Amino acid sequence: MILYSNTETSSKAAQLLSAIQTSEFNVSLIIIYKIFQYTKNLCTYLQKQNIDLFQALNHVDIIISQLQSIRSNCDVEFHKYFEELTERSKKIDFEIDIPRMVKRQKHRSNYHTDNPEKYFKISVFLPFLDNLVQQLNDRFINHKTIIAGFYFLISNKNYNQQAIKDLSEFYSDDIDREVIETGVKLWHTHLEKLSIKSVLDALDNCNEDLFPNVF
Repeated sequence: MILYSNTETSSKAAQLLSAIQTSEFNVSLIIIYKIFQYTKNLCTYLQKQNIDLFQALNHVDIIISQLQSIRSNCDVEFHKYFEELTERSKKIDFEIDIPRMVKRQKHRSNYHTDNPEKYFKISVFLPFLDNLVQQLNDRFINHKTIIAGFYFLISNKNYNQQAIKDLSEFYSDDIDREVIETGVKLWHTHLEKLSIKSVLDALDNCNEDLFPNVF
């Protein structure tokens, strides 16, 4: 057995070992493992160059819809996760139990139940799902209208005047809103002569002096 003379390192190691042996850690781990499978492909896609952000937003919609479905059927869904964790825990002689309760809790909420599955569903699973959906909405869906405006700047198909208006209002401090519609019409006429596949292609073919509001 190797003994470490560095007491700080050994103390941190002991704390880490203690943390990963708790029920909270193991329940959280399987929840993250299961739920992040829905977002894995999106994360990989967003790290690529020249992506179609509008397509990515549509995929976020799909993910949110699936997460909300899981939320609506949380009893069934979490039961499957908990059963799998319980079976794995038996193999290493580890029991999933509820943290010790106190009358007055300052650092976490007290959930009045003696059932470990119900406790972790309420205290970990549901808050995690709600937070993830909220984060996806805040980071992506709430900006979908603005991004839709960019889509119509690189394509003159199915022109959406309202989307361009919303985009111009968002960037009102940087552009001349009085002539934005005229500028976009000229830009779309210019696009007919080009083969634009992405925003980067559009930017490379956009003359800042001739199309200042688009640029």
